[in-house]
This record gives sequence, structure tokens and C-alpha cells, in this order.
Amino acid sequence: MPLLVLLSALIAPWPEAEAQGPRTSYFFHPSTELPWAEGVLYQGGGSTQRIPFLPVVNTGLFRAPLGTANLTRDVAADGPLVFIGNGLVHEEEWNSYVGRGGDGSVGEMDVSGKIVLFSPDAPDRFQEEFGGSFPFWRKIREAADRGAAAVVLFSSREDHPFYMVQFPPEVEIPDIPVITVARQSALDIFAASGGFGDSVLHVWEETRTPPQSRELITSLRVRFDGAFERIETENFELRYPRNAYCHEEMKRISGLNEESLAFLRNTLQDGDTVEWEKLATVFFPGFDIKLFYTHHWGRGLASPEGVFNVLEGEMPDYGLIVHENMHVLARLNWSRNTTSFLAEGIAMHVEALATEEGRNHRRTVEFLERGQLFPLQAMTTFMIGAGGLKTDVAYPASGSFTGFVIETYGLQLFKEAYALEGRRPEEREADDTWTRVYGKVLQDLEVEWLNWLSVEHGLDEEALRRHLEGVAEATRVADVSPAVLDQYTGIYRVRPDLTLGISRDGARLLVDLGGQGTFSLLPRSDTEFDFRLLDGRVTFVRDEAEGVTCLVLDLFGQEMKAPREPA
Repeated sequence: MPLLVLLSALIAPWPEAEAQGPRTSYFFHPSTELPWAEGVLYQGGGSTQRIPFLPVVNTGLFRAPLGTANLTRDVAADGPLVFIGNGLVHEEEWNSYVGRGGDGSVGEMDVSGKIVLFSPDAPDRFQEEFGGSFPFWRKIREAADRGAAAVVLFSSREDHPFYMVQFPPEVEIPDIPVITVARQSALDIFAASGGFGDSVLHVWEETRTPPQSRELITSLRVRFDGAFERIETENFELRYPRNAYCHEEMKRISGLNEESLAFLRNTLQDGDTVEWEKLATVFFPGFDIKLFYTHHWGRGLASPEGVFNVLEGEMPDYGLIVHENMHVLARLNWSRNTTSFLAEGIAMHVEALATEEGRNHRRTVEFLERGQLFPLQAMTTFMIGAGGLKTDVAYPASGSFTGFVIETYGLQLFKEAYALEGRRPEEREADDTWTRVYGKVLQDLEVEWLNWLSVEHGLDEEALRRHLEGVAEATRVADVSPAVLDQYTGIYRVRPDLTLGISRDGARLLVDLGGQGTFSLLPRSDTEFDFRLLDGRVTFVRDEAEGVTCLVLDLFGQEMKAPREPA
């Protein structure tokens, strides 16, 4: 199971803490000016108000803002705004397009050539009852099918929403711009329209009924650059924002990409054919513009839709190019799914081989001697790249461990482990990857790895002893009686559209994470349980009168409270 899928299903928006690039609030601040984008609210008398926004980014078939036709066309939309509540349509039960037109008539409104405004996550009874059969992507498709020139979204829950969307393969992707405005900007639009008070969202939530849909007296003009320049070589299609780089400079960079692929093919040549697929490779001049167009923090992103990098300085970091292209090769040749630890491990390993061999090992030794190295079992569950000390440590440690097992046991066995770690959690629990591939549990491989580091790269023996004692302590679990475990079983609701199921299997608890897989929980106390194969914890909350009332789900550092559903 790909962890990114699980993360996007349970946590939105993506965690921002300590990530490379500005927070989403930066883009939604009224004083922020983007040379490549502009939104203006205006009235018939000529008054205007700047409306900051972020585009909704499509993922799956391609990764780019909707309306740009995969970064081939500039975006421009201009028209009157029509508020349509929650954007939901469900047979005869609810139609958000029924409301009051600009002429005062009531009925199904014509939004052709206009810009529709709605909240896709409104906490109302229609959304809770019918939203499951009318998901986010369908709301966008519905607006496009009705001829809307653009879609403007706002969240009734998040001040600064960060929306991405993936359409099913059989559904045509709408060819209109879809943007997101801040919660405050939505209130500003309502204020400019005169028909809503400042309490509109509060009343909406209290009554659990959307306000009447209506055509507003305001209009919106939005534009942003979407046509990127292109350079095509034998194995790459380079793209970059217009006016960001000169053509000759990008031709040199395209040569580095070809060089990186040749290096990887030579490094990974072990008798198997190394396949490659020509994908879009996009370079951005800064973290801010990359975040705007991809909704991804950090210097690089390798995804099924392409590779997206920040070019710092006149020439890119060759190691970064090798790193991201390794992600593509592993996906095409080894497995589409694996853990973050092994995906980053092989990428960090080849990056070091291409630039500074031994760097990962030296950095790992430094972290261990400072007492900051996490147990290997824990690191295999991390979402590396989400920020913080876990990311700082796990990047070099994953590369060091990967380098060790490849040097000691060979590339073929590592490729087997890489693929097996992509299985669903219940399969991995029933058939341990490390025992199957290497004939040893992960803790034994950890001892081998650290002893190898001690010999090859020097390691303080006392620091190693303390670390291994910590590893042993981390494996201890509490003894919780079956009677106590039974008190926790049931259904817990994380969001209106997402529940978690807790069940007991003998002396352990299992959690079904919204259909993403069934994970076992390790008891740390009578109320706290850690995931065995995920970086997360479940804490059960009791009430003296009512018993267990809810749980707190801490997943990849993001906490969510889930009340218990009535039996």
C-alpha cells in the first residue's frame, strides 16, 4: 500500500511543519504578489478588490493546475460569480444549482460562462448523507458540464485550504481553471455581494443547511501563467516557466538529465534490463513557484506524473537529478509501491555514489553518536520528507542502510525486499519481508549494519551500546488484558466521510484505516497503542460515566480526534 495514498486519504492538507517552501497562508495573504498569477474581485461601478488564491492541482494522469492543459496553456477567466452552496447534486434529493438568479427568479440557475463558488467540505446534512456518492472530483466535473467558465472553492473548516484532485481514469478531466480562496476571502466575497452577513458560515454549520444558492452582484477576473517552455531529448521532456531561464541554459540541464540516466543504468546493471519512460521533467526557479504549480514542498518530487525540481543557482544539483530519476527507475522496474524508507534509501544511496560516496554513512554515525538515531524498525515507518528530526535523520540513515545491504547481500535481494515492502500491511505482518528475503529479523540486520558502520566508518562503542539498549526498550510492549481490549472495539468517526474500525484478534487490537489496510497495534499502556507498521499512535479516551468515548489518532505527527459511533 503506498503511504502517500494513505496520507492523502487521512490527512489534509499535507503537513507544512519545517517543510521547504512557504506555508499556504503566505499565498492567501492579501499583500502577497505573484508575478505569474492574479485574482481581482470587481463591481459594476468599477471598484476592485484583490483576491489571493491557489490553483487546484490535478494528480494521476498529469500533475498541473486544472485549466492549464498540463502546463501548455495560460489561464484566464472573467465572469459573474454564482454561489452554489456545497456544489452537490444527488438525483431528486438535493441540487445545489437550484437558487435565485440575477433577475430574482427562483429555479435551476444557468451558470454557463459564469464562475461558480462553493465549499466542497461543508458540514451540512446533505453533504453527510449524499457526499459519498458525489465526491470532490464529481463536483468539479458537474460545474464544467454545466458550462461554468471557472470554479472557485473555499473550505468552511480550513482557513487556508490546499486542494488536489484525482479523476477516475474513465472520466474526462475538466478543461477549466479551478482555484481555491481563503476562508476570509470567501467572507469578503459575501460581504461584497450584500446578500450574506458575516455569520453565514456559522449559521450554515449550526443549521446544517446550505444558504440559498444565488447569483452574486460581483464578478471575478483571474489569470495565471500555464504555458511552459519545452525542450525534448531522447529520454526527457524538459519544461520550465517562461522567462525563468534562457534556452541555452536549459539545453545544458537537459544534458545533465541524460547523463544521470546513463549513470543509473550503469550502476544498476545486474543482468536485468533497465526500462525508462519519457516523463515531464519540470524545473522551477524557487520553492514558492514550485509549490504553487505542484502542491509539493521540497526541492524535488518524483511521481508517476513526472519529476519536479527546484533549480537553485545557475546549474541544478546533479545529486538531486540522480536522486529523483532513481525514484522513477525504481517505480518502473522494481515496484510501484514500497515504504518511504526504502524508496528514499535507494535514492539517497545512488545520490551519494554520484556525488560524495560515504556521506550517508558519516551522517548516520554523527546522529547515532549524538543519541538522535531512531531504531531501524521505527524509521521504516516514517514518512520521510514531512519535516522535522525524523526526516533529517532518516534521509541519510535510509541511504546508509540501503548501501549496507546492497554491498553485503547484493542488489537482487534488495530489489526483492523493495517490492515486498509495498504489500498491504496484513500481508507483511503474516509474511515478514526481512525474514523472507534475508533470513533474519530487522533487529538482527540493524545490529549487523551498525557493527559494519563501526568497522568501516568509525563509531563510538559506548554510543552504539546506548543505541542498542534503546532499540531493545522500544520493542517492549505492555500486558493489556483481553477484557480491556474489548472495551475499545467499535467504529470511530474521523471525518463525516471517514471512519476507523477497531477490532480484537486474540491478544491484539487491529485497526482498519478507512479501507486502506488493516494494521495491528502494539500496547504501550492500557490506553496508548502504537502502530506496528506505521508512524502513528492511537490513544483511547475514557469518560467515567460513558466509558470509552473517542480515540485520538496521531498519524505521521498529525493529530485527529475520532468520536466513537453508537453501537
